[in-house]
Amino acid sequence: MDLSRQDSTFTSHTSDPILTTMSLKQRFDQTGDSDEESEPPVGCADSLKESISEFSCSNATTNLLYRYKTYLTFTWRDVRKRKVSYCLGTCSCFMVVFTIAVMLTMLENMPLIILRLAETETAERDVIIVAGSEASESRSLDYTEFSKALLPMGPDYSFHSPRLEFLTNQAYTMNPVDCHPPEGEEDPFQPPMNWIYKHENVNCSRHLTECLNWYCYIRHPANVHVIDTEREKTMGLGREWPYDPIKPGHAIVKKGLADEMALSAGDTMVVSLTLSPPLLGMFRDVGLGRMEWPYAIKSSVTMTVTIQDVFTDNHGKLSSDNSVVFMELEPFLSHVALFMHEDIPDSTREYISQTPKLIEKYVTSVTINLNPSQRLSLYENSEYKSIQNDFINWISPAILRVGFNQIEAEAEILEYMYGTRFFSMFLGLLMSLVIFVFVVLSVILIYSLLMINVDTRTFELGVLRMVGMKRRDVIQLVLVQAMLYTIPAIITGMLAAYGTWIMLKGMLEDSLVLSLPSELSPLSVGVALLIGLTIPVIASIAPIVKAVSLSLQESLDTRRAKTKVITYELSRSDSTTVSIEVLVLGASLTTFGFLIYYMFPLALLTTNILLLLWIFFGILLGMLFGLVLLSLNFEHLLERLLTAVFLFWENEAVKVMLVKNLVAHRPRNRKTTLMYSMSLSFIIWMMVSVDLQIRSVSAGVSLKYGGDIIVEKGDIVLTWLEASRVERALEEKAHLVKDWGYVTESLEHYDGLEDEDLASLGRLKVFSTKTIGVSPNLFADVVHKEFLKPSNENKNNGASLSAQLYASDAYDSAIIGTYFSDLFSINKYGHPRENDHSFLLQTEWTTPEKDQIDVRTPFKALAALDSGPVLRFSKFPARKNQDSVVSILTQIGLSNRVIQTVDDIDYDQMVIRLEDGWTSDTVDEIEEAIQAAMAPDLPKSALKISDVKTDKEAAESTGDILNLFFYVVTLLTMILCFFSLLASMYTNIHEQSKEIGVLRSLGLQRFPTKRIYVWEAFILLFSASVMGFAVGTVVAYTLLLQRQLFLELPLTLNFPYVLFFFVVIVGFFCSVMASWSPITVLLKCDIVSILRKTG
Repeated sequence: MDLSRQDSTFTSHTSDPILTTMSLKQRFDQTGDSDEESEPPVGCADSLKESISEFSCSNATTNLLYRYKTYLTFTWRDVRKRKVSYCLGTCSCFMVVFTIAVMLTMLENMPLIILRLAETETAERDVIIVAGSEASESRSLDYTEFSKALLPMGPDYSFHSPRLEFLTNQAYTMNPVDCHPPEGEEDPFQPPMNWIYKHENVNCSRHLTECLNWYCYIRHPANVHVIDTEREKTMGLGREWPYDPIKPGHAIVKKGLADEMALSAGDTMVVSLTLSPPLLGMFRDVGLGRMEWPYAIKSSVTMTVTIQDVFTDNHGKLSSDNSVVFMELEPFLSHVALFMHEDIPDSTREYISQTPKLIEKYVTSVTINLNPSQRLSLYENSEYKSIQNDFINWISPAILRVGFNQIEAEAEILEYMYGTRFFSMFLGLLMSLVIFVFVVLSVILIYSLLMINVDTRTFELGVLRMVGMKRRDVIQLVLVQAMLYTIPAIITGMLAAYGTWIMLKGMLEDSLVLSLPSELSPLSVGVALLIGLTIPVIASIAPIVKAVSLSLQESLDTRRAKTKVITYELSRSDSTTVSIEVLVLGASLTTFGFLIYYMFPLALLTTNILLLLWIFFGILLGMLFGLVLLSLNFEHLLERLLTAVFLFWENEAVKVMLVKNLVAHRPRNRKTTLMYSMSLSFIIWMMVSVDLQIRSVSAGVSLKYGGDIIVEKGDIVLTWLEASRVERALEEKAHLVKDWGYVTESLEHYDGLEDEDLASLGRLKVFSTKTIGVSPNLFADVVHKEFLKPSNENKNNGASLSAQLYASDAYDSAIIGTYFSDLFSINKYGHPRENDHSFLLQTEWTTPEKDQIDVRTPFKALAALDSGPVLRFSKFPARKNQDSVVSILTQIGLSNRVIQTVDDIDYDQMVIRLEDGWTSDTVDEIEEAIQAAMAPDLPKSALKISDVKTDKEAAESTGDILNLFFYVVTLLTMILCFFSLLASMYTNIHEQSKEIGVLRSLGLQRFPTKRIYVWEAFILLFSASVMGFAVGTVVAYTLLLQRQLFLELPLTLNFPYVLFFFVVIVGFFCSVMASWSPITVLLKCDIVSILRKTG
């Protein structure tokens, strides 16, 4: 076979299709490397196909289109030969593009989703204006003047509507069947219904509802909203509201209230309204003197109303409320005038019923909405600060115009968004990190595939370079191959993302009743395209360097195996080569220093929470990568340990070959190890982060409740009388209740207290506090003790801390926070002596005669708490508003005689501890018992009853969704890592084909040979998983310490055992699938064919 320049042809007459190394060496010595700029010889066109000869020899190959056509031809041939490898790379790019497009589109639309949730929770009302400040006594607004004031401001301020609202204790509804008019009344429910205002046994003028109680035994508290349907429809308040303006004398009733009254559409109901204070201004204007209000029966009206329809969904008109009645604003007073008290003059009735738009002068609130065509553009910003600034810039001129000193403005939607701002921030950060990890994994995978391709095509690339291909052509060839992975992935990824988004959009629109754009967001498309095109460029850098760095002699030498167990590297001491490792390390440390020294203080000073979170997560991410790289030093040791543990039963020869393979394949396997360990550590870290977030919310709820149920004041104050009634109900349910305790209102609740402070004995240090009394059993059997963290207490006393407050010598003792204890040097020199006073409790009172009384009472610290349930304690100075806990008797003594006896105490809440194993049915049963024990004339909202499980449900549901999300992310990550493992194992087996042939010729059977590579894949994957879980756990524990520091909650680290076993099981099957197929295909060949493989 001759390779002279004049006559260069390939022949295959010999058994070895390649020339000997010596002949090649001679050839190189004569001609040198073809990369040198020299005139190509004239005869090499006969040595290869026409395309190659034209590419190498002709000076006319400058046509760029033809050149890239040639690159594509070579790449397509390689794709056809390596279909599996090509599919792996394309699938990895597809997953990245698909994930980015879907996640960023979801993130872009998240503000609209939160807006809809806010509208469902509150109402579709941007700003609610009520009388306040200097005009708070008027109780109403003049909508006519309000409209005139906003008229010059243009069309953007024309979307407003008035409402007249009669809320709880001002409105009652009844079924006429439950009312019993006096005998002899004809058509008793026709106007004017004068019988309802008088009774022979009762002086009805002394109380508004006195006669009503006598005639109607069953009354249902309601919220009556008198609205202008057309105006609200124009401004977009209740976009899905299906009703036209309500007919005069009719009402639309919420289904829950209609069911309570056993009424339906078309029936008649009785409505009793207290017209003052909502219509106090009107009563004054029509001549009803102040002395007749509010104790005159004339200021209330009881009338009949026909139910026009029954609705189930508020449709954004107001927040979720079951006791709602809607009536129309314009005909409201005309209908009311028919049923007013008979003593009201006819002229007054006529004036009220016939004066046009009289009702608009006495509305209780005005709602202003943004222009419906521009409204979503303000709320769709993902930054809460930007929404807040734009919102304030919009509403401030209107408030200034109508009189800022006479009104109060409420922005319930903005307040809801303020409460969810961290959720949006955290979700965006979480998605960004997931996308980042997917991108890194995809880069590593494509880098691995390209590197494998370069390794296995070394001979082919050597031949191409030998016949004239320049290094720049090799670079472009590798880039074209890398791009061929991503272009189909971008197209299919975008199509799949679009289909997925359409499906998600339909689900969200059905559940939230909102309209979302049908197309992917431009940002998501742009980022997906950019990253999709960037991934192959980054991944091809190292393969390009390797492809052009090999000499032709090494490229064309096929007698030696490519797997190198021992390598030597020689370097010159005067070398000027830049060290990539040192460059990356220096840049990383510089970035880290800049983040800590400048960006971190900037985030604190500007209160930029998002920047602060990015810094924290960036530091943790750097810590994660550092630990992963550090763990690689223990990789081989761990592999040997796992081999000894899991394969103790295996044949010794198989184990020896396994260990040697792990050593020989370490450079290539390290990419797979890095992918597995990094991705799993990231997933563990993020799962624990989310779990900590959910459990932090849950623990915060438990800390606030202290027990299982709390009973608080609602429409009435929780006095001793109501508390005794609740106690009777709890005693009836003693088999469900373990114990209950009391927490009183603080001293500032009572009239006359101006200030309340804790001070050092010399009054050098003074801090605000709230003095609260507790029952003696509160800290014993009522609250959950895991939240009670004393830093200093008398452990020799076996009683609980709350019980110790009631000791004979503890009248001047209090439980305070550790911060106050340290500040007053109570712990600095040991526990104070028994009779030593440690601090002062200062109160400032104003007597009815307007005299100022300052009282300073010396106190002892019974105990100091780092944290405690129900009440506020802390050991950090950032939380200065902490409580001081005393006995109820001590609180009475500190009250300056405002509280005379225990019967005068007002309670903030009753804390109830249930027996273990309680459910929501238990809570319902106890709530029914409490409601039955209350006075019959009190509404259900008199006391507020809530349980800890209900408050935790939202957080736990969110946790379940996020856990499912992370299992999906884990599965996708395992798929990407499986691609890398499959590529590595295929290449390992292909490169060792000669060694496998030798082993087979020495007598090694097929099944032991397969076991060597199956166990190699399993040990490789399992060791990487162990390192990943270890690193993730360390980073997660660091995060846990920070959470404990910030939140002061007893949080613990929950290791995700389920995920660990899931990874182990999936990893085992991945290792079998990744190694079994390529080794089986190879072993199907006879030994001679295996030895002839060019590995």
